[in-house]
Amino acid sequence: MKSANIRACIIDDDDGHIITIKEILSQNFPNISVVSTATSVAQGIEAINTSMPDLLFLDIFLPDGKGFDILAKTLYKNYEIIFITSHNEFAVNAFELAALHYLIKPITKDKLQEALDRFHKNKTSDNYENKMRILQESLADSPESILIQTGTGMTMVIIADIVRLESEASYTKIVLNNNNCIISTKNLRKFESILLPLNFVRTHNSHIINIRYVKKYMKGRCPSIVMNDNTEIPISITKKDEFLEKLNGFAWTI
Repeated sequence: MKSANIRACIIDDDDGHIITIKEILSQNFPNISVVSTATSVAQGIEAINTSMPDLLFLDIFLPDGKGFDILAKTLYKNYEIIFITSHNEFAVNAFELAALHYLIKPITKDKLQEALDRFHKNKTSDNYENKMRILQESLADSPESILIQTGTGMTMVIIADIVRLESEASYTKIVLNNNNCIISTKNLRKFESILLPLNFVRTHNSHIINIRYVKKYMKGRCPSIVMNDNTEIPISITKKDEFLEKLNGFAWTI
């Protein structure tokens, strides 16, 4: 699809953002032509049904509703999506959890290029319903699941079932509470930005653990943690205070 001509629709409540995306696309991405634009849910539904785009640039929050309302009501469904979002860590984490494509405001050529690169590598339509559910849960500050990219596709995992994550070069081993393991093609830092706002803490350069599965904390010159599966995880001196703070916030100390 990267070399084929792509018909795009832009839906954003700010005319300035629409103009910016159109100009960047026309100057740098000749295979992408903008066939329609809209600034509201009502206009967006009509624009999509009329122009039948291949690619949709969609703002989540619109004057008369949300972008999700458009996705639910269009008769024409054969399009990929790049969501347009404000530049804040919470919003970015929501899209990472759902493994969806996003474009961060303010919009620049480099950010648009990055969004299009992600779009060309992975289709939004794969696991579409799961992705949308995870995104809406995450934006409501109640994420329950995460889509993990592996060498063979994507695996949906309930976040509460993750016991620990371990770095393996540029990959990440994810251990679940049923003792199954998943090897993700993403590095540990990618998971750090997503999971640390939840019940997770990075205890070492190579380890992130879920606080709820800590069985024992062992003090000493080289402190460590024993998890519920009896795996012993080291704690870096620089990470110890952060771990203890999170542990004390999760459970009573007597």
